[in-house]
Amino acid sequence: MPDGASGKAHGGTGASGGREPLAEPKEGDASSKVSKELLDILVCPLGKEKVTLEGDFLVCGRCGVRFRIEEEGIPNMLIEDAVLPEGITDISQLPCQKERS
Repeated sequence: MPDGASGKAHGGTGASGGREPLAEPKEGDASSKVSKELLDILVCPLGKEKVTLEGDFLVCGRCGVRFRIEEEGIPNMLIEDAVLPEGITDISQLPCQKERS
């Protein structure tokens, strides 16, 4: 996986803090199974911003949170399993969460 592709690859953590990272799928395995119709309706559960497909992740266009696409092509949109952007250690640090406070 290229540098910067995952917050966990550079010491970032999932939103749950200390959970072990899930095994990352091989590039292209799962993302090719996500339908365009599903991509058109999915939004980030934190800030309700549209997500875009980047490899085997859906990425929030606003805060950069990455949601893994499982082998079956089903996005895992659970915040506790999300990969936070580099430099972010807690969801409260995300722009969409700061504005809610």
